[in-house]
Amino acid sequence: MKDCFECDLLYETPAGLASIEIKSGRTIASDWFDTPRRLAGMLPQVTA
Repeated sequence: MKDCFECDLLYETPAGLASIEIKSGRTIASDWFDTPRRLAGMLPQVTA
């Protein structure tokens, strides 16, 4: 299912919800931020 995605953690802050991805790699890859950005684009109360 291409339209499905998951987020590891939604953390409530005074400004809204923060989408957090938990990774174990030592080198940051730009695609690690795809899901938080996509979620933030769909739900205005979520920040990436």
